[in-house]
Amino acid sequence: MKDLLGDDVQENDEVEAYLAEMDADTLSARASNLSYVMSIAPDAGFAMPHESFLVFTEARDAFVSGLYVATLMLAQAFIEHRLQILMEELGEHSVAKKGISAILKRLLVLRPQHAFILNRVDQMRAFRNPFTHLKPFDHPYTIGQISLAKRVDPREILFRNARDSLSIMYTVAVIEWHR
Repeated sequence: MKDLLGDDVQENDEVEAYLAEMDADTLSARASNLSYVMSIAPDAGFAMPHESFLVFTEARDAFVSGLYVATLMLAQAFIEHRLQILMEELGEHSVAKKGISAILKRLLVLRPQHAFILNRVDQMRAFRNPFTHLKPFDHPYTIGQISLAKRVDPREILFRNARDSLSIMYTVAVIEWHR
C-alpha cells in the first residue's frame, strides 16, 4: 500500500497509529470508568458457570472501555444467569426456564425484602429492551424518547444506565438471596 506521496506504507503502522490515537483520546475516560468499577466491585470470589463468569467480567471490561450498550447487555445477561440459578435452587424450575420478567415477578413474591433491587433490575430490563428488540421511535423506553423527555444527551443517558447496570449486577451477585 502507498501513501499520498507514493511511499510504501505498512498497514500495521496505520492500524497501530489509529489504535494509539484512540487510546490517547480515551485514556482519561477509561481511567475514570475503571476508578468507578474499583469503587463498587465486590472483593469476594464467586462460584459460577463459565458463561456467567465471562459475561460478568466482560460487562466490567466493556464499561471501562466505554462500550455502554455492551455493558447493559452483558450486565443483564449475568443478572438473568444468576437469577435463573437462584430459581433452580429454590425449586422453581419452570420459572427458571422463563425470561427475566417472569423470574422477577416470582421473586417479588418469594423475596419481597429484595423488592428495591428487583425493581431496579426490571427498570434496567425495560431500558435494555429497545437495544435487544427494536421498538418504534415513539416507544417510551427508546433512548431517543428518554433523551427528549429528560432533555439530556442520549450518550449521557446511556453512560448513566450502563454505570447503574454494573452496580446492579454487582449487587445481584453478592446479595443474600436465601435469607
